[in-house]
Amino acid sequence: MDIPTLAEEFGLEEQEVRRLYLTFLESTEKDLVLLGQAFTEQDAEKIRAAAHHIKGAAGSLELEVIAEAARRIEEKARRGMIEDPAAHIANIRTQLESIRTQLSSEQ
Repeated sequence: MDIPTLAEEFGLEEQEVRRLYLTFLESTEKDLVLLGQAFTEQDAEKIRAAAHHIKGAAGSLELEVIAEAARRIEEKARRGMIEDPAAHIANIRTQLESIRTQLSSEQ
């Protein structure tokens, strides 16, 4: 995550890009809670929707690892395959923590 380069690409100030990432972190944490609840309910449509939201937000911020993990969950749910997404969720959480650490160290 290169804030100066992303700021230039997005046509924003660096502080605005940081705020985008902070908003993404907050939103994604909520989506992960919804994803966990949907899995507990065995609701493939809710799983798909939560994963789709994560995928889109991550993709727009060029967070490809998170987008790919969410895409995998979304695709399985779309096919009605309700499989424990714990490994993918753990991967996403690890990536979120890395982003938090980077944002903290750049302030």
